[in-house]
Amino acid sequence: MACISVFSFLLGVSIVLGYHIVIEGSAYSGLMGENYISAYTIVDALALILIPLGLYPVLSSVFQLLKNSCEKQQGICQENHTSLEKVSFGSIIAFAAILFLAWIPYLLTYWPGFIFGDSLASLRQASGLVPWDNHFPIMYTFFIKACLDVSTMIGLGPTEGCAIYSIVQMLFMALCFGYLSNWIVVRTKLKKEFWGIALVALFAFTPYIATYTVSMWKDPIFSASLVILTLLLMDFALSNGRVVKTDRSWLFKYVAFSLLAIFSRNNGLYIVAFVGLCLLVLFLYTHRRNAVKNMPRVLGATAIVLAVSFVITGPIYKYAGVDSDGKVESFGILLSQMSRVAASGGDMSEADREYMNALLPLDMYASAYRPCCIDLLKWDRHFDKSVLENDFFAHWESMFVRNPVVCFEAWELQTCGFWTVNQPNVNSFDRNIAAGTPRNTVTGYEDSVSALNIELENRLQSDRFYKLFPQDEWSIPLGLIHWSLLFLAMCLALLNRRRWLLSLAPSLGVALTLVVASPIWYWPRYGAVEQFLIPFYVAVLVLLVQTKMSARFDSGAR
Repeated sequence: MACISVFSFLLGVSIVLGYHIVIEGSAYSGLMGENYISAYTIVDALALILIPLGLYPVLSSVFQLLKNSCEKQQGICQENHTSLEKVSFGSIIAFAAILFLAWIPYLLTYWPGFIFGDSLASLRQASGLVPWDNHFPIMYTFFIKACLDVSTMIGLGPTEGCAIYSIVQMLFMALCFGYLSNWIVVRTKLKKEFWGIALVALFAFTPYIATYTVSMWKDPIFSASLVILTLLLMDFALSNGRVVKTDRSWLFKYVAFSLLAIFSRNNGLYIVAFVGLCLLVLFLYTHRRNAVKNMPRVLGATAIVLAVSFVITGPIYKYAGVDSDGKVESFGILLSQMSRVAASGGDMSEADREYMNALLPLDMYASAYRPCCIDLLKWDRHFDKSVLENDFFAHWESMFVRNPVVCFEAWELQTCGFWTVNQPNVNSFDRNIAAGTPRNTVTGYEDSVSALNIELENRLQSDRFYKLFPQDEWSIPLGLIHWSLLFLAMCLALLNRRRWLLSLAPSLGVALTLVVASPIWYWPRYGAVEQFLIPFYVAVLVLLVQTKMSARFDSGAR
């Protein structure tokens, strides 16, 4: 089958490229001599033939197994999903309570929650010590400020304000994961007494997940919001859009969680826009047959959400004197490509040389450019970010045309963790929290924390709890998840479940932003939502084999 052939070839290319990515130094601060692309040989050409040939029969067998299961299954017909069973509110609360209680030891061990450098930046803004800017989303910082204000109102201090933040975040994530667990057992009709408890146990007792709930990062709230948005979109797909009318709160929840995703992390806007694009494509594909009900209402709601977001983050923020996220953040990959050209002595026009020299003295690029992360270069005291305001894209295009291989290598090294499946450093990565340098467990930052009157301590009073409730744990690599997600999307399309692709739109949107614009080679927290949704992806497969095949565009299109 052509689609599987193309997929096998692309995965094979990824494996060959990943084999040649060498990270010997620090991924954060290592220079070009430490983190680089090793030389290609004739063996790689052979590998590009043999690897896809080996992958094709395996992937074809998996697809054929799914197809046969769909054709033989005489269980739930797609039409039965047009009236969705409600997810019990009581069960959600019960599951959420279990999750919240299971996470409390982490809060007490790392009281008042993990504080990182990013956290301190938001806390300084929330405390009025520095001007407001949107590098860390303003709405997210407002939430931190609200927690600090509540603490002050009840006679407590900043430490307790941070604890309030952690508790609210724990409650929110417990409700989201409680809903996800219940949704899966209700929609798949699996035995709740076993699978529901198993899912809750997974979220409750996995340190990797538990530590997110007490981390003052924007990612946990953002990721949990996208979890719910994913489930809402799947309900929309399963019901042929009828859920918009049968559940009067569906549209409100869709708008609310879209806005929450947008205002909790800056790339949320692009992800919701990607969801809107997928909705539009589906509408254009099916509107003549009226295959999906209430699509104009959902498209309209999405357009309003995006318009409101643009107005708030644009004119309103500008009027309020809030600095934007800045082009230095948006141009991360492109800036990295240009810097690699300059650092390696690549081909540049005289105008390009002058431009790059204005950004940073040309003789400094070799020591300032880090292949796997752009942060240290853009934070260099000699870097003039104001230069980015003038003719950036013209110079990038000029340098890219002259140095396509160098620019491709720059992209590889800064995004490799999100698309390789054979990069050893990625597959063994187990420092999700440690990579953020938590002030709770890393010494040398006491002054910056105490300056905000925050006291970090282990409320359980014993170091043995650091082992019982570890701050770091290995997680399933995002590169593997991304390729699995693409394969799942391909299977849904080939098995006439294209409407279900809507539910994968948030995940694919996150994956796309990471592959295109990641500021660092790998950090699981940027794609945490995809890890949280692994049980959902499995549930989609279960639903797939529970439904009959149809030669038409989804059997529920009536």
